[in-house]
Parts: sequence; C-alpha cells; structure tokens
Amino acid sequence: MYFVNLVYLYFGLTALLVFVLLFGDAPAFQRTPVSYVKWLVTEAWLLALERVVETMFGERGLRMLDSATECCCESSNPMLQIAYLSIVSVGYGLTWQFVFKLLPNAYAAEYHIYTGTAAVCGAVGLFLWASMSDPGRLTPESAALYLAAYPPDGLLFPPKHCSTCDLMRPGRSKHCNACGSCIIRFDHHCGWLNNCIGLNNSRHFLAFLFGNLLLCCYACWAAAAATAGSLQQRGFFDVYVYDPVLKDRVALYTRPAWFLEAAVTGGGAIAAYCIVPACRNVIPWPF
Repeated sequence: MYFVNLVYLYFGLTALLVFVLLFGDAPAFQRTPVSYVKWLVTEAWLLALERVVETMFGERGLRMLDSATECCCESSNPMLQIAYLSIVSVGYGLTWQFVFKLLPNAYAAEYHIYTGTAAVCGAVGLFLWASMSDPGRLTPESAALYLAAYPPDGLLFPPKHCSTCDLMRPGRSKHCNACGSCIIRFDHHCGWLNNCIGLNNSRHFLAFLFGNLLLCCYACWAAAAATAGSLQQRGFFDVYVYDPVLKDRVALYTRPAWFLEAAVTGGGAIAAYCIVPACRNVIPWPF
C-alpha cells in the first residue's frame, strides 16, 4: 500500500506541475493560485536565492552567482551529462537491488536481468554516440556547398552574415553561443548531450530519445512484473472483500478503486496517528 500511495502521489504531482507550467500564464488563470504557483516554481525561488546571496555576500556574491549561472546554463559544460549518467547509474543500482532480486517469478523470467542490463548499456551507448556526433558545423571550406544546398529564401530565412564566424549563413542555420560555431540546419543546443542538434546528428538525437523511451517502458514493465510476482508469493491475490452489489466476495485486486481508496485512507490514518500525537509531544509507539 505504501508503494501504491507513492505512485498515486507521483503521478498527481507530476500532472499538477505540468498543468501549472503550461497554463500558469494564461489570462484565465491570472491572479489565481495557478499563476501564483507558476511564479513560485519559475521565478520566486531565483529571486529568493539572489536576495540570500546578496545579504550574505553582497555584490561580490551576486557577481559570482551570475558567473555560475552563465557557466552552467549559457555555455558548453558536462554538468547535465554527468547528471544523466548519475541518474542511469542510480536507477540501475536500485533496479538490481529491488527488482532483479525478485526474479524469476510467475510473470518475468530470469533472463530479464541480462536483457535489462543490455538495455541500460544500449541507452548509455546511444547517449555517448549522440554526445560525440558532429552536428554539422559551418566552416569556410563547406560554406559555399551548404549555401547552394540551403539558400536563404529572403522570407523566413533572410541572408545573414555571422560576425563571429565571418561566414554567410545558409538557410535554417544559426550561430550557437554555447558551442561557438554556426550549425547547419540548427535545431537546438541539447544540454543533456552537451552538443548542438543539426543536420548531421538529428538521427543520433532521435535514436537517443527513442532508446531512452524504450528503456523507461521496459523498466516500468519489469518493475511491475517483479512486484506482481512478489505480491502473488505473499498471497495478495488471495485477499477477498465483500461486494454489497453482487452480495458476494470478490478479489481485492479486481477492484482497483477500492484498493486505492483503502491505500489512501490507510496512509492518511497512519499519518494522522503519527503526526497528531507528535505535535503534542507524545510518542505514538512504545519502544
């Protein structure tokens, strides 16, 4: 039940956060809690951080904070690459500790330990492949070739001269300040890959996204199968409740709404049992 509560809370908070970020600036939500939460999530904490830094360290602290922000967010650096590898490593470690040890069971065979490991290695391989790929940097040698292939149309892509690279930019090209070069058919600069996405590595980027999507789906299925097998071994699927409509007992797992209601109610009751006495300086459980 604790696991179901966490899943229920996770999806609820995620849906709420996405809604706030998408519609927080909409006119219909101006001066409402939605717009206020959007301001808290996107701006308020930055302003509070600046005020704390200014109070503690003065103008020098603000300059250091600006330099750190510019280094992390506006320049090429491996911080998000390290974060990605850390997330994958920690996730794989937790999967090995809490999922793989439940295999094999009635719903998943033992070979999923090896295929899961291969899936993680494949996702990391696609990540490295996309990170080290050439996005299609414009050079003096290739400028004429790409200008002929992607001529400026004078409407959406007017002729432009890059003062930094001292080159005429083809249509759909852009100078990336993070990479310091013009990228042919520039899409965006991906901080997770620490690389631009352009003409030459769009397929690498899509393969990276698709590979990680498959990895997430596979991990969710493996976790669900391992959990189901563990629940079966513990006799969860043999728990029955009385249905007043059918006037007969039914398996609890066939009534997910009842199960969620019991989990949420039980979680709330346990929280109240622990929090209320604690507020009164009373320990609710003896040791």
